[in-house]
Amino acid sequence: MCAKFKRGEYEPSWTEVTIGAALSVVIGAALGITFLVFKPVTIFKDGKSPTVTAKAGAPARSKAAEADLKPGPGDVVYLEGSKDLSKAKLAGAKRKTFAAGGSVLVDENELNALVGTPVPAPAPGKPAPGAKNTPAAIAPPPPAPAAEGDAAAPAAGGFAVTPEAPNFRIQEGEFQIGLPIKFEAFGYHRTVVVQARGQFEKRGEQFVFEPSTLLVGSCPLDPLPVLRSWVVRKVLKAVPEDIQKVWGELSDVAVVGSALMLTMP
Repeated sequence: MCAKFKRGEYEPSWTEVTIGAALSVVIGAALGITFLVFKPVTIFKDGKSPTVTAKAGAPARSKAAEADLKPGPGDVVYLEGSKDLSKAKLAGAKRKTFAAGGSVLVDENELNALVGTPVPAPAPGKPAPGAKNTPAAIAPPPPAPAAEGDAAAPAAGGFAVTPEAPNFRIQEGEFQIGLPIKFEAFGYHRTVVVQARGQFEKRGEQFVFEPSTLLVGSCPLDPLPVLRSWVVRKVLKAVPEDIQKVWGELSDVAVVGSALMLTMP
């Protein structure tokens, strides 16, 4: 009886109250950020009807259902840059000009056409007179097909984060980078779009992209420089190597209307 009475009289110290309050704030903030990160984002593709990111394998929506997906107050919208290849016919020529040290003016169609495009392989040389033209000498054998259960797919109950190809949009004097990231965990699939909007600034001897707005899903994370640097690094991995090599030689980078002007000395 005495022990019960003593336990009833116990009062937590100010230290314990402070630690408990701090833990509550941290847990609440973590849950809030997670909710906003995975909250669906309304996506506009090339000016077409809006769509909302959904779980992979979800059934197709009817037109009536899509009409209800228009963004409302508080919803985050992602405007994807145009990827019309018919308007990017000069992309290859501009890439060669830039890699050779020339200035170019590129729009979003051309940028999106160039991202991840490998450097064209040189044409095979003519065989020497009298040499045998075996198939192995003409072209290398095709790569072996990936086996089932390869490392590209996460194991059952595993977790994987896969950045996809970035997308560029240039509108109203602002440069936007969109980076879809696919999350897979315990059979659950969700694609979250990281979108950063800003301008180019010169740091030291090289121009870098400096976002003024950074969203991960529906969560604004502008004041996190570490995340900004991570997004820029992921985008640079998709940029062709021949463009990366000459990027440091630029004398100016400027958004001109709906295009990006890359000026060489």
